[in-house]
Amino acid sequence: MNANLYLDKNNNMIKMSNFNHFNGEAVFHNLAAKFVMRGEETYIIKDKKYVVKKGEYIIANNNTLAEVSIKKKALGLCVDISNRIVLEAINHHFKNKDFEEFVLSDKFLINTYNIKNTVLGSNLNQIACALSKRQQQDSFFNTELFYHLAESIILDQSKIFKQYSQLNFRKLFINQENFRALWQAKIYIEEHYMQNLKIKDLLPLACMSEYAFIRLFKTSFGLSPHQYLIQMRLKQAKRLLMQGELVQDVAIMVGFADMPSFSKSFKQHFKIPPSQLLSK
Repeated sequence: MNANLYLDKNNNMIKMSNFNHFNGEAVFHNLAAKFVMRGEETYIIKDKKYVVKKGEYIIANNNTLAEVSIKKKALGLCVDISNRIVLEAINHHFKNKDFEEFVLSDKFLINTYNIKNTVLGSNLNQIACALSKRQQQDSFFNTELFYHLAESIILDQSKIFKQYSQLNFRKLFINQENFRALWQAKIYIEEHYMQNLKIKDLLPLACMSEYAFIRLFKTSFGLSPHQYLIQMRLKQAKRLLMQGELVQDVAIMVGFADMPSFSKSFKQHFKIPPSQLLSK
């Protein structure tokens, strides 16, 4: 069952979906995000499968048609933002025709995201929380909200556009499918860096050989997957040490096997030993 909560003359729309079971089609009107609040939803778009779990959303544009499968009870939030509002936000912040085309044309990189990792995700969660608290829709849903959501999307997408554009500028052409897979692997590292991650854990996301994955990841992001994993751990370690956590505890908390390897990596990255940071 779909329930429209808001629809205005600009075709901005918010609706809730609540299904125990569903197999059918869905259209991403304008620029749209579908956030799974409970359960799991599977989308097939242009022969590619996207599994969207609780706390994740998928975003697409341009009246993208998707085959949707829901096998167990799922609750979702759907937000459609008019192209006019998105275009205004892009022109206000960037005035970049290439970025405009990237966001509003079929060049857009359809993908899934965890709400914890994006600006839009945080806003979608706020809307979901407001709905769960039964806040008055008349005061909450308005044109201003959609401008805010549009800004959130372009802030998130500008990071991807910048990275992708740099590859093309340097003539290191990587097709959209490979770049999307690499970006997903990068996000996975950011979400699971405290775990004992191995390259083999990332290969199912990348859908390429280990050699190609390591080479293309470094080409795209400037670091190998392992180097990026260590960087994420060290940044978190620095935050924890500055909060007063003990060095030996931090080493284990962020996923290092032992103190010597942690201390060596920390000193190489920050140019000071972790004990010195703790004493400041």
